[in-house]
Amino acid sequence: MKKVAVIGVGYLGQHHARILSESPDVELAGVVDSDIERARHIATLYRTRPYKDMRDVLPHVDAVSIVTPTVTHFELCKEAILAGKDVFVEKPITKSLDEAEELVRLSKEKGRILQVGHLERYNPAYQKAREFIKNPLYIIGERLSPFTGRGIDVEITFDLMIHDIDIIIDLLRDRRLNSFSAYGYSLVTDRIDFASARLDFSSPEGNNCQVDLLASRVSREKKRIHTVFCEGYVLIVDFMVQTLQKGLPKNGGLVFEDIPVEKKEPLKEELRDFVECINSRKCPLVPGEDVIYPLSIAIDITNKIRR
Repeated sequence: MKKVAVIGVGYLGQHHARILSESPDVELAGVVDSDIERARHIATLYRTRPYKDMRDVLPHVDAVSIVTPTVTHFELCKEAILAGKDVFVEKPITKSLDEAEELVRLSKEKGRILQVGHLERYNPAYQKAREFIKNPLYIIGERLSPFTGRGIDVEITFDLMIHDIDIIIDLLRDRRLNSFSAYGYSLVTDRIDFASARLDFSSPEGNNCQVDLLASRVSREKKRIHTVFCEGYVLIVDFMVQTLQKGLPKNGGLVFEDIPVEKKEPLKEELRDFVECINSRKCPLVPGEDVIYPLSIAIDITNKIRR
């Protein structure tokens, strides 16, 4: 049985530890945190060993799940890959395109799995919606949160908006970004706390799609919704409550029907994919090379807002 360690067991990392400890197909062989007392607490909860440094656990595992601040991702991922370990790393893979491309190159050279934590791809509402989305014409993505103090080591474009950019690129695989505009501001932190972007995509066949994205960590409510307009109908995908509605014009108005969605925990589905991949050597749903283009767009949006 393959052995996995979780690197970083803060708010999100503790859930990685929980899920991996419950998996029948992998052994949670350790948890790592710079706060050793935190590592001991989580290790006790999930019957594993605590460590303060990833280097101490690497000789004892086959793979790692890295759930640390973004600025640490490159060095930790690189060290794990060079040590011959498979790697799951939370999004964004890195803040730099050069660093992300180097990790992808290294993982291929070493024959290692590199999976990135864009968990909305595993959201059952989105997976169901993909069955209905045909040639989208216009998409509105809203991802809003009250301020919690988490994720403030990066701009909102990397913390929240990148989820929606990744979903858009997944939906519009036959199209490329032609132009975009972006706005944002800092309110609570010294980084971008609110951002909006308008993206225009097209394909050689003339299939155009306009996308409006809104991301905020300074809102009163929590919201995770995509509204997708296709020819003759509209779909409303709620990532948070995992519902899907289809609206059709009727009698001069719009009639909505609920499309059944089997609710699941996206993080559990995501880590199940990782475990299956490290055991079978198949490619994950979100491999490292898949996130290069979304990351480049997030970087461009961020840079435009900063300017």
